[in-house]
This record gives sequence, structure tokens and C-alpha cells, in this order.
Amino acid sequence: MDLKDLVLASSNQGKIKELQHMLGGLGINIIPQQSLGIEDADETGLTFVENAILKARHAAEQSGLAAIADDSGLEVDYLKGAPGIYSARYAGLGANDQTNLDKLMSALKSVPAEQRKARYQTVIVVMRHGTDPTPIICQGTWEGEIAFQEKGHEGFGYDPIFKPLDADCHAAELDKSVKNTVSHRGKAIAQLLETLKSQIIAMLELPPLSLYVHIPWCIKKCPYCDFNSHQGHENIPEQAYLQALLKDLNNDLHWVKNRKLHSIFFGGGTPSLFSAQSIEKIISAAEKHIGFEANIEITLEANPGSAEQQKFAGFYTAGVNRLSIGVQSFNDQHLKSLGRIHSAEHAKKAIEMAQKSGFERFNIDLMHGLPDQSREDAMVDLDIAIQTGATHISWYQLTIEPNTSFFSRPPVLPEEDQLADIQDLGMHKLSSAGFSQYEVSAFGKAGEACRHNLNYWQFGDYLGIGAGAHGKLTMPENAEIVRTAKTRQPEHFMSREKTAIATQKPINPDQLSLEFMMNALRLTQGVNKELYAQRTGIDPSNIALLISQLEADGLLNSQSANYCTTDRGMRYLDSVLQRFS
Repeated sequence: MDLKDLVLASSNQGKIKELQHMLGGLGINIIPQQSLGIEDADETGLTFVENAILKARHAAEQSGLAAIADDSGLEVDYLKGAPGIYSARYAGLGANDQTNLDKLMSALKSVPAEQRKARYQTVIVVMRHGTDPTPIICQGTWEGEIAFQEKGHEGFGYDPIFKPLDADCHAAELDKSVKNTVSHRGKAIAQLLETLKSQIIAMLELPPLSLYVHIPWCIKKCPYCDFNSHQGHENIPEQAYLQALLKDLNNDLHWVKNRKLHSIFFGGGTPSLFSAQSIEKIISAAEKHIGFEANIEITLEANPGSAEQQKFAGFYTAGVNRLSIGVQSFNDQHLKSLGRIHSAEHAKKAIEMAQKSGFERFNIDLMHGLPDQSREDAMVDLDIAIQTGATHISWYQLTIEPNTSFFSRPPVLPEEDQLADIQDLGMHKLSSAGFSQYEVSAFGKAGEACRHNLNYWQFGDYLGIGAGAHGKLTMPENAEIVRTAKTRQPEHFMSREKTAIATQKPINPDQLSLEFMMNALRLTQGVNKELYAQRTGIDPSNIALLISQLEADGLLNSQSANYCTTDRGMRYLDSVLQRFS
């Protein structure tokens, strides 16, 4: 159902603002028909429903878009339903509110109170296209009676003489916010909102659920790091933080919705500073309270320092089945320039220790484009990483980020031509060694892609526990996808008596396509097109024209069953994504 743009079959500014306000939260943009040069349709119907359908169909046919129209009026029992569909022209063509009201008052001049029963009626119709055989039809009724005198200045039409049964004043005396809730129009629009939400809910499915655990401390803050990490090796309040994590997990269980965990990722900071016993308690709590899929992946980030190496066997016993080792370089000079505290020898021994501890799956983090790094230096780093038997290599270019030491005192980095050469040479080397690039900076042997990160990129759900941890959760019952963030400072996180959530906001429906594609198009193979509707609740027809344009521009692959970029599209990915904003 393509309702991103909805043509309103009316030039009434009040209706335009009202519907934009009410439907904007669903990502629906209201377009007045007059802005498209569409004239009003002839209202030849005999009922409110017939007239609303006539107007909506006319706007849809003329615009080629979905359209919305309404018809409303006042029915007075004593007058056998008049003025009814003629309410706006009761006193004749060109009549205004006051002349219509005066005529009605004259017609009821000698009618006693008990015979002045009346009701407002509204019908709202949405046509998905000009020949829609099953338009959405919503109706609202507001029961009342016609008073003997006018009161109030807030309404329009017959409001000054209409006294609702559910109010002790005239309609024109009601505050607008109250009237929008209890009136015939308010009821019809509420019904429309529920109908539209239910159709979104029908497409929105619960995706796989992952768990991210943030442990924010590290021995030394690296000058390029913009993560929520805090320097401090000694006297880390491990037990207090552990208890806060377990409490945070328990507080987030309402998001689970009968799913089992697809993956767990311990990130930081340096999670390997914690004991294996603490890591095991977190894993055990997650399994007890949520449960695990049969092939759950549990990754822990570790630094190559000798102290952490001694814990690897304990981590494996605790349930961690994948390590991500932050090597960054096997060159001591480059490690020093990056502010790393381990040596190349430490890195090699850490990898050996991981293998001896039972880890068949491990990732090596490597950077390139480092200060004073030559093409040959970068290739040596890759050669060593490949020779270790690693199943996955994250190979990414050093970038200078705000709020880092490098941002304040930028190092001299290689020129663009050299960076391009390093990228080309490295891609060839990794491919020749059996590593497939499946994401911008991720390379894995067959079947060794990081399942946790794949869930991120495929717009899956994840709980985020710990100081500064972020989550993304789907709520089909509310037709919402919510992002959460926990309070950043470890001290504040540990001292919270109730929830640690600092922010919890639904993603604006206008931004869902962009957010989905920002993740999905990072993958070299993209994602199955069916996931778009399942993970966003948006009909793919909403983006069909844009997709066709991007395919025609050679930026998206038109022959794939997936949404995925071409090589050119990946090179200009930022420009591709801007088209979805």
C-alpha cells in the first residue's frame, strides 16, 4: 500500500493542517490537490460515503497517487436528515457558515427542545489508486441537539448551535484539543489511524534478536577512539558493574517478545579486562531469562595484552565461542603511533593463545592508512594476519573522528592515491587468500561472517545493556521501531535505582527507509528485498521509483533479488544513501 504521499481532495487549509498533523507520525505526506492543479470533483452522490468516494477517486485518477477525501454534515431528525450532504450549501450555492446557520435556526424556530435531536456525520475515504475496489472507509458520528441560541467562537459551520450529548457546552465553546478527540471528525480520523497502523503491523515482523553488552573500561584510551570508553585498569568496580548489567538485562526483558537470542557481543572499552566468572554470569543470565538459538554466536572483544591472554581459556569455558582481537597492526612503530600498549609479539602470542584455548572462530582487527605506513607495511600486516589462520579479518582505514586526541592533534596520514593503492592491493590479497568481502570493512572465510554484525546490517533487533549501550527494538503492536540508549557514565549507570535508559525514541517513519538502507547497503550482497517490508513495515512500492532510478544510474544492481549496490554504488555509497533521505 503506497501511502507515503496522499493527495487531499480539498483546498481547506484547516483540513490540510489537521491531517498532516494526525498522519505525519505514520510517515504520510499530505499533498493538497490544488497544488497539483486538480479541480474539485462534482459532488453528485446521495450519501456522505458516495461523495467522499467520488472526491477521493477523482483526486487519485488525476494525480496517479493515493488520495484521501472526506464528506461531512449535520443531520437533524425533525428535518428528516437535512441539511445532510447539503450542509455546506444549505442556504444555496455560495452560502457561508452564518447564512446556513440562520436558515437552520429559522426552520427550527418553533420546534421544542425534545424534537431538536441532531448529529454530525463524517466519512473519510482513502483510495490507494483510482480504481481501488476496496477503499478504506472510516466513519464518525457525534450525537447532540440543536440549541436555541448561538454560543462560542472556536468552531465553524453549525458548531455555535450544536450542543453535544457528551459535553455541557456548545461545540463552538470546546477547546480544539478536546473537540479533535470527541467530535465526528476526531472519531473518524482515529479510526483511520488504527486502520493504517493495522496494515503496517500486518507487514512488520519481529526480526532476530541479539544482545550487546558494553564494558566501558580500558587500560589506556587510544587517541583515535571515539567509543564510550574510560581509562582505568586498577580498581575497576567489576562486581558493582556486573550487578548493574544483570539488573539492566532484567529491565529490558519486556522487549524480548518470546524470541531467543541470535547472538551476544561483548564490546567496549576492553571486555577482556573483566574476569571469566563475570562474563559467565552474564551469559548464564541471558540464557536463563531469554534463551539461546541452537547456533548462537557469542563474541568477546579482547586486547592482545599478556594479562588478558591468560583469561582466554576461561572465556571459552564461560561460553564465549568467538574472539575479536584488537591487533590493529603487527608493526611496533605503527602500534606506538596508534597509542597501543601491546607489541607485535604480544599480538602474535595472543592469537596463538586463543587457538590453544579452543577458539576456532576468531577475528583480527587491523587498521590501514596509518601515519608513516607504506603500501608494503600494510600488506605485511595482512600477510601476517592471514598466516595466523584467522577465520575473519576486519580491515578498515584509520579515520579521524571528533572528540578524540587525534582530532585535536591530527597525525599526518598517507595521501589519497596511496590509500587507494593500499585498498586495491589489500582487497586482492584477501580475496586470493579465500576471504570474501561481505561488508565495507569485513572479510571472512566461507561461513565465517560475524552473525551479530549481520543482524545489525540486516536491520535486526538488539538489546543494548551497559553504560552508553544502544538498542533497536521492533514493536509490531504499535507499528513502531524504537531506539534506546543507556546513560553513558559508568557511575550513573551503576547508581540508577530503576531503568538505565537515557533516551527511548521511535524512529520517524520518514527516516525508516534511510535507516534500513544505511545498514543493508553496507553489505556487498545487500539484503533480500522481502526484508524491507518485514523489517520496516513499509510497502516496497513506496521506494520502487527511487530504486528504478538508482538502477538506471548504475548504482544499484537491477539483476539481483536483493537490494544491493553495484561496485560504483558502493564507491559512492554516501551519495546513494542521500537519495533515501
